[in-house]
Amino acid sequence: MKCGFSDGFVLGCLQDEDDEKVRDFIYQAEQDEMFGTYIDQRDEFLRDWESEEYSPTGSLVFKEEDVEVN
Repeated sequence: MKCGFSDGFVLGCLQDEDDEKVRDFIYQAEQDEMFGTYIDQRDEFLRDWESEEYSPTGSLVFKEEDVEVN
Protein backbone atom coordinates (compact mmCIF):
# COMPACT_ATOMS: atom_id res chain seq x y z
CA MET A 1 0.00 0.00 0.00
CA LYS A 2 1.06 3.60 -0.49
CA CYS A 3 3.23 4.88 2.35
CA GLY A 4 1.73 7.74 4.37
CA PHE A 5 4.98 9.64 4.89
CA SER A 6 6.96 9.14 1.66
CA ASP A 7 6.54 8.43 -2.05
CA GLY A 8 7.15 4.72 -1.46
CA PHE A 9 5.10 1.69 -0.54
CA VAL A 10 4.83 -0.42 2.62
CA LEU A 11 3.57 -3.96 3.24
CA GLY A 12 -0.16 -3.69 3.82
CA CYS A 13 -1.32 -7.27 3.93
CA LEU A 14 0.30 -10.61 3.25
CA GLN A 15 -0.89 -13.92 1.90
CA ASP A 16 -0.30 -16.86 4.25
CA GLU A 17 1.60 -18.70 1.52
CA ASP A 18 4.13 -15.83 1.41
CA ASP A 19 4.89 -15.90 5.14
CA GLU A 20 8.23 -17.74 4.89
CA LYS A 21 9.47 -15.52 2.04
CA VAL A 22 8.54 -12.36 3.89
CA ARG A 23 9.97 -13.70 7.17
CA ASP A 24 13.30 -14.53 5.52
CA PHE A 25 13.43 -11.16 3.76
CA ILE A 26 12.79 -9.32 7.01
CA TYR A 27 15.42 -11.39 8.83
CA GLN A 28 17.94 -10.32 6.17
CA ALA A 29 16.93 -6.69 6.72
CA GLU A 30 17.50 -7.25 10.46
CA GLN A 31 21.18 -7.93 9.70
CA ASP A 32 21.85 -4.25 9.01
CA GLU A 33 24.66 -3.07 11.30
CA MET A 34 22.98 0.27 12.06
CA PHE A 35 19.32 -0.70 12.32
CA GLY A 36 19.23 -4.47 12.83
CA THR A 37 17.92 -5.92 16.06
CA TYR A 38 18.56 -9.63 15.40
CA ILE A 39 22.11 -9.60 14.02
CA ASP A 40 23.23 -13.24 13.84
CA GLN A 41 20.29 -14.20 16.09
CA ARG A 42 18.12 -16.25 13.72
CA ASP A 43 16.76 -18.59 16.43
CA GLU A 44 15.60 -15.66 18.56
CA PHE A 45 14.09 -13.97 15.52
CA LEU A 46 12.23 -17.16 14.52
CA ARG A 47 10.88 -17.60 18.06
CA ASP A 48 9.59 -14.02 18.10
CA TRP A 49 8.18 -14.33 14.58
CA GLU A 50 6.33 -17.59 15.32
CA SER A 51 4.92 -16.29 18.61
CA GLU A 52 3.88 -13.05 16.84
CA GLU A 53 6.08 -11.08 19.25
CA TYR A 54 8.26 -9.68 16.44
CA SER A 55 8.04 -5.94 16.02
CA PRO A 56 10.35 -4.11 13.62
CA THR A 57 12.27 -1.10 14.90
CA GLY A 58 11.28 0.86 11.80
CA SER A 59 9.24 0.73 8.62
CA LEU A 60 10.16 -1.16 5.48
CA VAL A 61 9.52 1.31 2.66
CA PHE A 62 9.97 0.30 -0.97
CA LYS A 63 10.45 2.41 -4.08
CA GLU A 64 7.65 2.27 -6.66
CA GLU A 65 9.88 0.55 -9.22
CA ASP A 66 10.65 -2.23 -6.71
CA VAL A 67 7.06 -3.35 -6.06
CA GLU A 68 4.20 -5.00 -7.89
CA VAL A 69 0.78 -3.95 -6.72
CA ASN A 70 -1.99 -6.56 -7.11
